[in-house]
Amino acid sequence: MTPAPHALTPPQPAGRLAAFLRRPGPLGGDALLALAATLVALVLLYGNATQADAPMQVGFVDGRPVAFLPEETGPDSWTVILAMLTTIALAWRRSSPILVFGVQLGAVLVVDEENVAIPIIAALAAGAYTVAAHVPRARTALAVLGAGTVALVAKFPDDDNSPPGVTVLAVMAAMWAAGRTIGTWRTRAGALHGRAVKAEYEREVAVALERARIARELHDVVSHNVSVMVIQSGAARMVLRTDPDAATEALRAVETSGRETMAELRYMLDVLTAQDGGGGAGEGGGAPAAEAGGSRPGTTGSGPRSGSGAGSPASGQPGTGATGRGVPDGDALGPPLAPQPDLARLPVLVDRVRTAGLDVRLDTGAGFGPLPPGVELTAYRVVQEALTNALKYAPGSRTDVTLTHDPGSLRIEVADRGPAEGRRPEPLGAGRGLLGLAERVHLHNGTFRSGHRPTGGYRVEATIPVPAP
Repeated sequence: MTPAPHALTPPQPAGRLAAFLRRPGPLGGDALLALAATLVALVLLYGNATQADAPMQVGFVDGRPVAFLPEETGPDSWTVILAMLTTIALAWRRSSPILVFGVQLGAVLVVDEENVAIPIIAALAAGAYTVAAHVPRARTALAVLGAGTVALVAKFPDDDNSPPGVTVLAVMAAMWAAGRTIGTWRTRAGALHGRAVKAEYEREVAVALERARIARELHDVVSHNVSVMVIQSGAARMVLRTDPDAATEALRAVETSGRETMAELRYMLDVLTAQDGGGGAGEGGGAPAAEAGGSRPGTTGSGPRSGSGAGSPASGQPGTGATGRGVPDGDALGPPLAPQPDLARLPVLVDRVRTAGLDVRLDTGAGFGPLPPGVELTAYRVVQEALTNALKYAPGSRTDVTLTHDPGSLRIEVADRGPAEGRRPEPLGAGRGLLGLAERVHLHNGTFRSGHRPTGGYRVEATIPVPAP
């Protein structure tokens, strides 16, 4: 499916920053957290440097009394190394939460009790929270934090100089509760977001399928009617002086075809406007209408291919309706659309093409049994497109239309004999019409072939499976 316009818009700076902060690992937002924690730890360690506890010494220099202050002392170098290790490890806290917590716990366990600094304890608490929040299996996270709690309680026994074991238990329990709560919320929010994205994608796919269906209908209706109008108006111009009655009849046919085409166009453009939420036909309706030209490539062919089955938007079967799913009927979107054509209207189609100057022979054999509406619509469109192409590329030719209803299938064949002598065909098109026919037939798991005949002319063949009643 063609991406929606908003999907092609480059992310804005705010979006890039949010994506960076959400990215786990040392190349994402965790790196900023680790850097900030390391800077805060260094400030706390070196900002609290104190003078030695030794008393002030008084001496004499050159017979005068001089006071000697004790030297200023900073944090123990081993404490600084362990503090930086525990804070820098936070850069991997979401990508490897258990490993980071293990490194931080080891740092706390190896340092002397009197050198355990606040930054080390804070980093360990952050690691415990991350294990609870980002380890998917709750039992695994609980086992890791439980082992860490036991080790910390053993490291800091309940005496006057160390934090009591109950404090360790309370801190670890708080980290566990906060982590599991945030982790559960994040999982649910991600699931909701995923469902919303899927729903939006399915909506865009449905709109694209409906627009493709309307584009095919536009091609079938407009291409045929406009071709008839051009030929009839040309015929009227040629006999305007010699046979005014024939010219009047031809112009009446042009008027009828023009009115039908305008009604179909108006309704389909209204449908596209409604799908765009009032965006106007300029956005949604212009592209399909641009493809409404006839076409006739050299050869096309295909075998069975799985389609969408009954009720698909392109099949025209009951379930979608003539105007597509969710499109109201009546005056809500303009004049009502005529019923979808079926095989009973083939004689009318053939008569119109005959009036335009093509010698058409219709052979339906013994008639047809009950056929699904989608099969009848597809068969009608195959005949309509093939006759339209014959009008353009084989003017004045004899064209045979044969429909055969065998048990389990409907076979359609339209064959012409090439342009009549002295008649000039139109330039070949891009082949969109026949490609659209092939797609229609494929939706019913049928086969479609078209190409030049060895004896001259062009043949279009389609076989559509017909399910047993």
